[in-house]
Amino acid sequence: MRSKFRHFCSMVALAAASAVASQAAPPEHAILWVVDGFSSQAPDRVNLKNLKALMKEGVYYRNNYTVQTADPSGQPGMWSEYHTSSIPNPVLLAGTAMLLPGKQHYVQESFFPLKITAHAVNEISYRALNVGFHFTAQAGGQLMIRAGYKTGDDRTLYWATQFLKVAHPAFMLIHMQDTGFAGGASRTAPPGSPYKDNIWGEGSPYMKTVAQQDVYLGQFIDELKKEGIWDKTIIFITGDHGQTTLGWHPPEASDAWTMPLVMAGPGIKKGQTFDYAESIDVVPTLCYLMGVRPPINSDGRILAEALVDPPKDVPPRQQKIKELDFLLLDVQKKLEALEAKAPRGRRDIRDMSPLAQAERDFYRIERILEWHQFGTYDRLIAHHKALLQRLNAMAANGGAAGN
Repeated sequence: MRSKFRHFCSMVALAAASAVASQAAPPEHAILWVVDGFSSQAPDRVNLKNLKALMKEGVYYRNNYTVQTADPSGQPGMWSEYHTSSIPNPVLLAGTAMLLPGKQHYVQESFFPLKITAHAVNEISYRALNVGFHFTAQAGGQLMIRAGYKTGDDRTLYWATQFLKVAHPAFMLIHMQDTGFAGGASRTAPPGSPYKDNIWGEGSPYMKTVAQQDVYLGQFIDELKKEGIWDKTIIFITGDHGQTTLGWHPPEASDAWTMPLVMAGPGIKKGQTFDYAESIDVVPTLCYLMGVRPPINSDGRILAEALVDPPKDVPPRQQKIKELDFLLLDVQKKLEALEAKAPRGRRDIRDMSPLAQAERDFYRIERILEWHQFGTYDRLIAHHKALLQRLNAMAANGGAAGN
């Protein structure tokens, strides 16, 4: 009997040891690879062999929603006091759309200073996001092009590769900017061009640039393998925002609110596809896998369905960012329609008409730094649903209530 018991115990121990050995080691490195203006249609329309290989190795979300794609960084107002980029970029790195003015922390600060961090991008507009990075390489963009200095995604790849070889960063943000510029080329193309107002048209610079950044992605993965850390690395590929079919990303264009999300590496399931994620989910998921605290007030959902060993208390999937985006658009359109019928004249803080009050109660995307006052997305959404009801009532009265 004792012999059988010892044999049974030995078998249990052997099975447990085998199970532990078969588990992937926890990740030691995290890469956030951002393709600027990355259309959610790109994986179906462009031959992205490296991205599609990662889809098989990991998890693919067809639609990763961000907030409306406004860029008030060069305009007067609270946003430009703290930020130098478009709104979706801080939202992605913070893991929240309830940004705290002057107090917000970002994912790189969850690692800094005890673990090495790096940031490579060919656009100086992201300089306000450099806090918490040991290594940064940031040059290029429209302002520097006007000054006669141009740099592209090839230089971003070079800088990122150098950081990789020198420091093996625990976290690296790599932002490929050229796709954003290439999308805008469709809007400015001459009449008669096959890709005029169509980023999928023949010869489209956007399609060429998206395909080229996929080549760069494959080259960087090869470098991770050469450095012997690929099996210890999690990688997230997404956009800062999407891209309209016409090109570029005006805030009211819903096709610019969504982009793909692909994630792969230790702790992430293989070969799974899902329809919906939110950009604020990326950072909490990355931090959970890396075993670090997410940024202050980060409130995105950990993508539990994509993980081998998710936390037990993850709430069910909701679509708050998508709902908020479309609700803000509805309010904006209704306000514009009422304003078009309202008497012309100066409006200022002393205007107490119902329409002026409604305008002040509208927390449009450019007022995102005030959203945290509502505390939750549900309260922010409820506020704007009530505002939309008020506007509908004004419209039903012929707009007279706003006069």
